[in-house]
Amino acid sequence: MFLVRPRPLPGESLSSWRQRSGLENGFRLFPRAPGELQRTDSDLKPSGTTVGWLAQENLLTEGEVMHMTLAGLDGTLLRFRGGASVPRWVLPLRYSRRDHPFGIPFCPQCLREDEVPHFRLRWRLCLHSVCERHGIRLIDGCNRCGHPSWPATSALGNLYEGAWIPVHECPVCRYDLRCSPSVMDTSELLPVSGQLCERDVSLSNGVIVPAVEFAAAAWCVAQLFIRNRSARKIHAAVPAAREVIEEASRSDQRSIEWLPLEMRLRLTSRVAGLFQGWPGTLLTFSERCGLSAEHFSVDRQELPHWFEAAIRSQLRKQIRDVSHIEVQTAMDQLTASGIVLTKQAVSKLLGSSGGKSLQEILGRRLRASSAELQRMLTALADAASTDQKRRSSTEVLVRDAVAILMAVTLEKQLDVVVDMSLDEALKAISACRDCVSNEHDLERAYALLTRLSAQYLQHRAELGRKRKPAADLFFVCFRGGRVQSRGAKRLLQQCMKNMDARLARSISAFWQGQRIDERGGNGATNERQMASTYVREGR
Repeated sequence: MFLVRPRPLPGESLSSWRQRSGLENGFRLFPRAPGELQRTDSDLKPSGTTVGWLAQENLLTEGEVMHMTLAGLDGTLLRFRGGASVPRWVLPLRYSRRDHPFGIPFCPQCLREDEVPHFRLRWRLCLHSVCERHGIRLIDGCNRCGHPSWPATSALGNLYEGAWIPVHECPVCRYDLRCSPSVMDTSELLPVSGQLCERDVSLSNGVIVPAVEFAAAAWCVAQLFIRNRSARKIHAAVPAAREVIEEASRSDQRSIEWLPLEMRLRLTSRVAGLFQGWPGTLLTFSERCGLSAEHFSVDRQELPHWFEAAIRSQLRKQIRDVSHIEVQTAMDQLTASGIVLTKQAVSKLLGSSGGKSLQEILGRRLRASSAELQRMLTALADAASTDQKRRSSTEVLVRDAVAILMAVTLEKQLDVVVDMSLDEALKAISACRDCVSNEHDLERAYALLTRLSAQYLQHRAELGRKRKPAADLFFVCFRGGRVQSRGAKRLLQQCMKNMDARLARSISAFWQGQRIDERGGNGATNERQMASTYVREGR
């Protein structure tokens, strides 16, 4: 296919090299491998089929292709967590989303000096807000029209139908990104930002840690300025941090990767200072703001051992058990003072961060009541029947609703349900259909699943006439590819929006073994066991 096979440039991203190679071979937009989707982020972690095709067509090794991807940094600065999840610090592609009108940042001076202009792989990391070589601020869009920069435009094929557009030009207004103004910056950068090729980062007192662990720790600290509970404490105690916290709050984002570039720059610069003089600076800052180890517990799976050890040894609150009477008295005092009753407020008043009584009265609920199950099912039925502007949106809603209902009736996580085979799912639905006539609080769930699954199967059959569904999976993406559980999880959150704030926002809260039977004790599980047995035994 390719007559011209340009070599990858040092540090070049895969998407940049593919577009450059495509233009030199007469393609307006780089050609895709067989089965590759147009909206795939090729810089992230391409499939083995795509990597093999690119290597074969361009006379490269698969290792050379992977070196241009973010997966090539796995274990060095990034940690891929499996599945389709994007690692921490990676700027996601937003394509044409109007609520995020900014793309991947670039250095105009680097593009001006390039003999062959190209986009760097390291620009995909939100650790980078300033060019390490020139000391100028990066730019994340066209200076003339504001449209996101490459590769966010790669999915908009219609922009490339009538012109030959390299990566250093805006495909909307044809502005040359090399002409963008350069703004010098003296902000302090994260120490790890200039060590993409290094495996270790040196902290104070001779402490040396792996770069991937330092990046994870820095991400967890940055999240303290964004999450509501910790951000309120920092806002009250540190006036210098109020501006960045207020801006992050107005953006309504809860992860640093989704913040605008200017905000990321100020936030990462502030985080960098907290790692100077490790661990004293961060511990002093946390104590000043009233932060405890609990505020880091949300990211417990991300915390490196050296970071967690310092946090828990210095910031962990002592647990003092309290009685039911003490908890009730504290609740009465807060109510009389007009303060909202929360576990945090009661804990602060009692000087205790835990205890059985506190957990029983105000702790997180892992079990939904039968009434809450019915409310969720009502909201789910309403959502699935809501008129949408596009037919595909209705089909996706029905598909996600079916996934939720199957997860409830089969007591399986959504990630497992969306990967069920067609035969496996049909047998489970058939088993649920047999349970509709039984008196049980899941009866409505069975009936709703029977109705919506029939509607979804009709959509799936129509899809099969247009394109072959992926493998033999029951849940298929209407644009091709595998279905992820993100949409179903968002729909579940929407259906639980007005429920008790203490109730865990998880599908497992509605499982028969977890749910509280309001008639006394847990309800019978015969129907649920029947449906699960059909799936387990393959009948």
